[in-house]
Amino acid sequence: RAFAERCLFFYGAEWIWNFFDTLLVLLSVMNLIFNSIGDTGMSNLSVARMVRFVRFIRLVRLARAVRAIQSLRLFILTIFSSGVSLIWCLLIVSVIVYFFASIILSGVTEYFRDPNWEKEEGAKLAEFYGSVWRTMVTLFMSISGGVSWKEPLEPLARVHWAC
Repeated sequence: RAFAERCLFFYGAEWIWNFFDTLLVLLSVMNLIFNSIGDTGMSNLSVARMVRFVRFIRLVRLARAVRAIQSLRLFILTIFSSGVSLIWCLLIVSVIVYFFASIILSGVTEYFRDPNWEKEEGAKLAEFYGSVWRTMVTLFMSISGGVSWKEPLEPLARVHWAC
């Protein structure tokens, strides 16, 4: 890290934490050295205890990360809390689409009751407006960009003058 940051490692905004990390690494290396020469009886020195204490102090650095974790927690809770509002919005949109689908399907049904309806137009109408579900899907695709609104509108123009 010191190689990557160069001078900013010692003079940057977080130079204290960088110094602290360097100190921890050096103390860990010292601990490894003292444990490797355990035959001489130096493994139980106070330096080893100090290294363990400094490792415990390293948890202080996690205090900074806790703030980020709290904001992430708040973000996730906000998303879950907005789920109820999303369900209500989907319900309202579904009711509106169902309402207009039933009106359109009523007009299509009246068109098919006329004995002079054309087969080509009937096939197009059945493709887009053959049932309540197809009509709702066609309306949803029209408002969400799944299909251009001109395509389902063309067969409806023959059904009634208002289209």
